Amino acid sequence: MMITRFHALLLPMVLVCALAACGGKGNGTPDAGSNGDETSTPPTTDTTTTDGYPECVPECGGKLCGGDDGCGGICPDICEGTCTPENDCVDNPECIPDCSEKMCGFDGCGGGCPDLCDDLICIPETGLCDTGECIPECDGKMCGNDGCGGGCPDLCGELTCIPEEGTCESGVCVLDCEEKMCGDDGCGGGCEDKCGELECQPATGTCGPVECSPNCVDKLCGDDECGGLCPDLCDGVCIADTGECDTSQQPCVPDCTGKLCGEDGCGAECPDLCDGICVTETGECTPSTTEPTACQSEADQAISATDVIESASKLCVWASYDDWELAGTCFQEATGLSDDCVACFTALFQCAFVTCDDICGGAASTACDTCIAEKCDAAFMECSGVTYEEG
Repeated sequence: MMITRFHALLLPMVLVCALAACGGKGNGTPDAGSNGDETSTPPTTDTTTTDGYPECVPECGGKLCGGDDGCGGICPDICEGTCTPENDCVDNPECIPDCSEKMCGFDGCGGGCPDLCDDLICIPETGLCDTGECIPECDGKMCGNDGCGGGCPDLCGELTCIPEEGTCESGVCVLDCEEKMCGDDGCGGGCEDKCGELECQPATGTCGPVECSPNCVDKLCGDDECGGLCPDLCDGVCIADTGECDTSQQPCVPDCTGKLCGEDGCGAECPDLCDGICVTETGECTPSTTEPTACQSEADQAISATDVIESASKLCVWASYDDWELAGTCFQEATGLSDDCVACFTALFQCAFVTCDDICGGAASTACDTCIAEKCDAAFMECSGVTYEEG
């Protein structure tokens, strides 16, 4: 017999119905209330197992994201989009804002949740409102401050609390000499001095150079005990060892009269006007075997024959006072003489200043000229080979 596919699907149901009399009493007679022409409908959730149906019928209508089926089971998740926290199925949203249990702050999608903090300050990271209350911090502390103006419970017992650290003092002082070369040990004593010849710097516990403090107390002159000299307040002869002043002796006056070189009698040297070999003991000069040539070049002789020598001498000597290097530079720039010739003139200026200053007194005079001629000209002429004509 030829039947359609649809009919083939119905055939098992017909057989079951025939065996169960399709809701009848088993004798083929329709139930009361039936017109005999209609098939019986499936029972509701209130049906019992006496008719062969389950006691509970799962209810998953509209539950595309699954969930409880009402019979202790789970509905299948058939959502082709995205399930929301409310178990609704939506079409693939980019982000679902989440402000549940938040009073403010971020919604997780780049926006913000409604600010329900009113006059309080929102803490965005937590979504909570700052009540302004300080939270005491006593974790890990045995005593001390709780950070809110109060104190943590004192667990030190008979020991002393160290509030800054929140710990208890053991009662035993621990020496603090680690990394110290000297200085205070923190317990009323001192660390071992490892500075040797250096001086301890107690404030830092390090070693430094020994600092010398000059000592000029009750001294008018002399050594300051640090390699220097005390201010010379002596109006006589200084006794350097004691710093006292011997007023019974007159100060030493340098004497270079008649000397071309050598000592001035006061521990210093006279101007060296010697163009040969100096005899230090007498201040005399042993002539050299050659004639002086310092100012004998044609250029130097031509300049020496002019009045520029005299004008430059006055300008440079008094302007330079006793700075002979400056005087020599000034004289050379003003005259154009050679270096050797200028050296002879500079020695002449120095001799005149040192030996005849008390006579010349800063002004030209016959007595001044005589002093220079007697005490300085001979050495100058021996150095330079220059001679002066009278007048």
